[in-house]
Amino acid sequence: MNYNILSYSIYLPVTFYLTFVVGKICFTNGEIYLHRIMNDHPDNVKSINRLLLIAYYLFNLGYAAIMLSHWPVIDNISQSILIAFNKIGLILFILGILHYNNMLMTYYLSKIIHKQKSLTKSQSL
Repeated sequence: MNYNILSYSIYLPVTFYLTFVVGKICFTNGEIYLHRIMNDHPDNVKSINRLLLIAYYLFNLGYAAIMLSHWPVIDNISQSILIAFNKIGLILFILGILHYNNMLMTYYLSKIIHKQKSLTKSQSL
């Protein structure tokens, strides 16, 4: 039996499922943050949110596919399960880092935008 195929059959569905679930949650809840940043252009929020979701899916699914090329040869079933969940853990770790990075960038972007707005208001007075 080819244990690499068994490992792939565990890794791919779990990774795809987790990527799509996390993406949907971030898409739904992230719109609130985009509205806060772009309160002058609320019509652009939905399209930017969709573009961010597509970029998220492409990045994560592309990385998951690349991980398949760096898969070692597997000799037994326990090694198959161990490697599959090791790779899934790595994907989840990267998803977490990307999420916190996006939240940090959103925070800094909103501070810059609100600071610029307050400067233009004070100059117009």
